[in-house]
Amino acid sequence: MPVRSARKKWLTVNIRSAGYSCGCTAWLSANGSNDNILPNTRGINVAVVGTTLLGDDLVFSQVDAFDTHASESESGRFVSWVDGLPEGTCVVVVIKDEASGHLTDEARKSLELLGSKLVHSLFWRQSFLMVGRKGATPGSVLERHSELYYIDVKHTWHMLELSPEAPFSTRTDVKTGFISVLSDCSVASILVGGNYVRPCSRGINVCEVDFDVREDSLWKMRVKALQSFDTLSDAAAADSFAEYVDNLPVGQDVILVLQDEAADSLTERAKLAAEHLGSSCVRSLGSHDSWILVGYKGAHRGSVPELHCNAL
Repeated sequence: MPVRSARKKWLTVNIRSAGYSCGCTAWLSANGSNDNILPNTRGINVAVVGTTLLGDDLVFSQVDAFDTHASESESGRFVSWVDGLPEGTCVVVVIKDEASGHLTDEARKSLELLGSKLVHSLFWRQSFLMVGRKGATPGSVLERHSELYYIDVKHTWHMLELSPEAPFSTRTDVKTGFISVLSDCSVASILVGGNYVRPCSRGINVCEVDFDVREDSLWKMRVKALQSFDTLSDAAAADSFAEYVDNLPVGQDVILVLQDEAADSLTERAKLAAEHLGSSCVRSLGSHDSWILVGYKGAHRGSVPELHCNAL
């Protein structure tokens, strides 16, 4: 599938699943909103993650609920719904109250088609949620299940959407990339696409990542480079970081993670460079704080996922 141009879009969602005895809720909200996107009715609540027709924003579509507690016909309707999704479609699945009473084997297999491994452990009035993808290998997606308690999850997608001139139907080929980053005072690590990037060093570690298109048209994350800047006591290192960011092409995806200490000699130029990657927390960094940024060159301040934790 040819890709002519792409824009970066971030989408952060809060998800809650609560069975009958622990809150009885199916909740999905996006980007800090207090509005529930889901119908919040008994059974399996779903929403597809997609783009607007012009490709200028991310939206939830095909929002629905299937009361698989009440009847097998609702299980059949869910099976048909999943069958109708194009391969690669991103789906949020959240159970409210009870969903297992008339959940057929075919319906459980449909959840497997979205990447579920835990669906066969789902029983009476239990909590369950997943962020799946049509065609995903079971167990390869974010998934949570609890027999007794409600489940809260915050999940962030980094999605590439095709340019407006591309046919809208091809936008179902948009995929998500998954990143795991740790910043904990003396330790920092980056996991991209299931693989650890080489060990980080003291200061600010910058990892450049790209998206490749495989033969099956799935997006795959690829690490381009990892550079470390020891800004603990060296202002020159901070300016080197700023120069590094200045030389990045607009739109370049980056992961920033702080190890040990980086704030003492962080210059104004370096802080501006971090803000050019989307940071809104860099000016709050203190001694031995933890800091993670998953941004891109040219991002607006505060528009990308970022975590900052004070050491004290």
